[in-house]
Amino acid sequence: MNILIVDDRPLDLKLLRLWLEAAGATVAEAADGVEAINILEHTSVDAIISDIKMPRMNGFRLCQEVRTRPQTSEVPFIAYSAICTSQSDDRRMIESGANQILRKPASASVFAGILHEIAEGKFLPHPAPTPVPLEAELHKLHLEQSVAKLEAKNRRLESSVEQLTLDHQHLGQQLRQAQSMAALGTLAMSIAHDFNNILAAIYQYCELARDEAHGNATLTEHLNGLSRGATRATALVQQIFAFGCKRNDTRRPLELWQVAIEAAGLLRAAVPATIDVQTSFGQDTPDVFANATEIHQILMNLGINAAHAMRALGGRLTITLENCLVDAKLAALHSGLRAGHYARLTVSDTGHGMDEQTLARIFEPFFTTKASGEGTGLGLAIVRDIVRSSNCAITVSSRLGEGTTFRVYFPAHVEISD
Repeated sequence: MNILIVDDRPLDLKLLRLWLEAAGATVAEAADGVEAINILEHTSVDAIISDIKMPRMNGFRLCQEVRTRPQTSEVPFIAYSAICTSQSDDRRMIESGANQILRKPASASVFAGILHEIAEGKFLPHPAPTPVPLEAELHKLHLEQSVAKLEAKNRRLESSVEQLTLDHQHLGQQLRQAQSMAALGTLAMSIAHDFNNILAAIYQYCELARDEAHGNATLTEHLNGLSRGATRATALVQQIFAFGCKRNDTRRPLELWQVAIEAAGLLRAAVPATIDVQTSFGQDTPDVFANATEIHQILMNLGINAAHAMRALGGRLTITLENCLVDAKLAALHSGLRAGHYARLTVSDTGHGMDEQTLARIFEPFFTTKASGEGTGLGLAIVRDIVRSSNCAITVSSRLGEGTTFRVYFPAHVEISD
């Protein structure tokens, strides 16, 4: 029985020859498909066992050539290679005309069995092969596939670069805003300090004038009005001090729900009766690391702003406190928010709401939509300053005619045991 073996690795050829000759076969060798075709021009063989990946002419092309030649069209062709590792490679080899596919390395007994099947005539004639691309076309196909993969990677890279550019711009904007806020805070502190000295003098002279009034009701009333004006100015100065001062030495673990109940009680007394204040405070919310006075400031500022938005027609002010588990998807939507366990304070109203332009500016110091004399524009700036300095996060959503909702996320405080 004459067997043609084709492989570009001399060691594989030598081992295969030893196995086949031990089983009684006569063996011819070729280093690639071109040599194999030359041998087949003048030699009759009973079977061909060929590698697939070879120089000049690979196993796919060789098998096609064998099947298209009348003298070899029915010769059994066994593909013996390590590169056929996928179903697509197997299918391609079968479509080229192979009768069987063997993986390297096989054993001597496997080839002895193949020789027995060839002798028994068990290898049926193979149908005409499906045309296989020529070597250049195969390289072109592989190149096109590689180019497609590179283009897909390039698109992903461009998308990543675009996102990084947007992130860089956003961080730059935050840095510039932080620098402006720091400069503004320094200026505000300087002005507030001088203004506070002026107010102190006004108070003192007001008290001296009261002593000199000697029962003059009209003068006393005027002095009382002056005192009330100075009191309002003092409150403004305190807000400016709060805006400009750093807060880092008065925070401690506290039960947020208790502070929220106290602040909500004060807020109820401060809003008009036309506004229905509804509260829901979960007592199972986690402890947080915060300053109770700052929590009061946050809740009072948000509540007073909400009440102002509803003062014309009345409405409903809802304050809730609840457990909240923030996942990565939600955290990615809001600056300063990270995945984790939070106590979430929500303040929502049914007021007139805000448009996108107003919403973009609400945390700017001294920005206000209130009429002259009705607001300082510092309330929400102070809220955001407290939130940032406390490692918290705040989000806001609003639509014209539908109201506004603020959500403040306080990270859960975890006690570290010894």
